Amino acid sequence: MPLAGNLRQESLLDILSTIAAEQRDGCLTVSHGHLRVEAYFRRGQWLAADRVPVGPPLTEQFVELGYMSPEQIEEVILVPFDEAAVLPDGQIVQALMADGLLTREQLHYWAMSDAMTLINAMVVWSEGEYSFVEGIHPPQELALIPLSVETILESSQGRMLAASRHSGQGIADIALRPETVLTFADIPDTGQMVEISRDEWIVLAQIDGTNPLGTIAATLHMDARLLVEIAHNLLNRGLLQPATTSTHSGSPYA
Repeated sequence: MPLAGNLRQESLLDILSTIAAEQRDGCLTVSHGHLRVEAYFRRGQWLAADRVPVGPPLTEQFVELGYMSPEQIEEVILVPFDEAAVLPDGQIVQALMADGLLTREQLHYWAMSDAMTLINAMVVWSEGEYSFVEGIHPPQELALIPLSVETILESSQGRMLAASRHSGQGIADIALRPETVLTFADIPDTGQMVEISRDEWIVLAQIDGTNPLGTIAATLHMDARLLVEIAHNLLNRGLLQPATTSTHSGSPYA
C-alpha cells in the first residue's frame, strides 16, 4: 500500500507505526519548510536517519557524551579531529569499537537518543509532505543500528512527559517577546553544508511563521534562557527572520 501524503491527514506516529507493523524496508522522507529528514528502515526497524540541515559530526557527539576525547579519536582514525567528518560514520564506529573505545551499549544509547530527539522534533509538525519508498538502502556512510520503532516511540513519549513534569519555566520569563513570530529566512543555495546542533534542530522544527516564541517555549518545555540563546544564534546565522516587519517599538529581540 502506498504511504505518502501530508501530515495534516496522518500523524507521524501513525506513519511510523504502520512501517513497523508491516515490517517495511525502505526510506521515509518527511519535509517541513527548509527541514527534511530521511529515515531508513529494515523489516520495520529504524536503522538511521539523515537530516537537512545536518547535525554535528558523529565524533563530536561522542565527545559531548563523554565517551572519549578528541585525542583518543585521532589516534584511532588517524585523521585530525576537526576533519573526521570526511570519513563515513560506519567506518568510524567500526574503528572505535575495534579499538575498544566504543562499546555496543554506548552505541545503542547514542542511536536511541538520536532517534528520540529527531522524532520529538518532528512529531509536532502540523503539516509537511511525507513519502515512503520501498527498497531504498541507506547510504554506506551512515552508522546503521537497528532499533525497535515501538521502543523509540515509548521512550520518546516518556521523555516528553518527564520534561513536562519538571519544567518550572514560565512563558513570562522569556526575554524574547512571547508574541514574536519567526520564520525561515530565504537562504541562497550556495552548495555549502549548514550544520546545526540537536537543540537548534528541535527549535527549527517548531518554526512555521505562525506560532509565536511563547507558544514554542511552552510546547517544548524548554528553559527560556536556552530558547533565547538558540533563537538569537539562528537569527544571527541568517537561518531565521521575523515573520512580520514587527509592530513593536525598538528591537523585537531585546
